[in-house]
Amino acid sequence: MAQLQTSGTPEQINDFIRGGHSLRADLAGRLVDVLSLPVEQVNENERVFTADILVQLFDHLPLEVRAELSARISVVLCPPTLFLRRMLLDDISVAAPMIDNLTDIPDTLLMEAATMSPQHRARISRRMRLNDHLVETIIAQGDIEATLLLLKRDDVTISKQCIEDLVLQTEHN
Repeated sequence: MAQLQTSGTPEQINDFIRGGHSLRADLAGRLVDVLSLPVEQVNENERVFTADILVQLFDHLPLEVRAELSARISVVLCPPTLFLRRMLLDDISVAAPMIDNLTDIPDTLLMEAATMSPQHRARISRRMRLNDHLVETIIAQGDIEATLLLLKRDDVTISKQCIEDLVLQTEHN
């Protein structure tokens, strides 16, 4: 294993740091490979353990790597909840593949993700099935674009109280 020397040129130190990112990215990629295995090859305890390691590792990965890993895993199956939550609450480039591709995301996680950014809300607003609580959470954020997306949909139910709140908001603006 390489050791960081206190003496060295800035280029050597940068090479070491980049190497550390590369090792972490490789490890994360292999862990995602484990999560991507068919259900009959990996039991639930192994999946959860692997996801726990990924959650710890995720904060030490560059955004581009996190986004790439999210895109890879989003086409396979829904990851364990803790790892899914970590990805949904990340930058939209990481969260988007999860929001767009996974149909089995618990509403509570989507409600939490809806508080992250306008981009999160817009993506969530375009999902197929939205329950009333999720719709209210999105509208409560005061995001005009996401609210308009919801109002244009025929399949979304908006509560009377929520409509009244929207009317009040428009009267004050």
